[in-house]
Amino acid sequence: MALRVLRASSSNLTRLTHHPLSTSSPRYLSNDIGDTAAYGDGPPTSVTYTKPTTTTTSNPLLRLNLSQHAAIHNHRIHVSCTPNNTHITMSDSQGHPIKSGSWTGGSCGFKGVNRSGYEAGYQCAVRAFARIKQLARESAEMGGGGARFEVLFKGFGQGREAVYKALMTSEGDDVRPFVTRVTDNTPIKIGGTRAKKTRRL
Repeated sequence: MALRVLRASSSNLTRLTHHPLSTSSPRYLSNDIGDTAAYGDGPPTSVTYTKPTTTTTSNPLLRLNLSQHAAIHNHRIHVSCTPNNTHITMSDSQGHPIKSGSWTGGSCGFKGVNRSGYEAGYQCAVRAFARIKQLARESAEMGGGGARFEVLFKGFGQGREAVYKALMTSEGDDVRPFVTRVTDNTPIKIGGTRAKKTRRL
């Protein structure tokens, strides 16, 4: 019986004397048997991170009172180019049309097949740009934060290329600073029903 007790106590005493060599993780010797950090079983400890307190004096951006600035008016310019006509419609951020903000090839003085031509789309774009500059001027005079526009293209008619060229040339120099995004909303059918017969003129 005494031999068993001696063997049990000797195994506990000699547990710290044997440490196998390992290159993966270092092991540290300790005289305390209950020290779990001696065998690398405990979680790593570090200094507790405290979030620095920021004040308005240290951050120059927080000194500005953003509530004093008026909201920016966001508008959308819908450019629909069909094989028969070109439509340009302006709307607000909610999708409601703006007064005096709609142009077509017919309203620009083109008749018949010419309504879908390149020149008709270009003239529609020029008149739309004049309305954009007017809205931007009105927004600035009212003390607002300015006007921003998003251009949405739909369709592959000739007016699409005309509006894009007008925006990128000298005609759109005064308008491009107000345009924030150009999006293509043309629906592309994948599969589905048979297409309508092509119109022949």
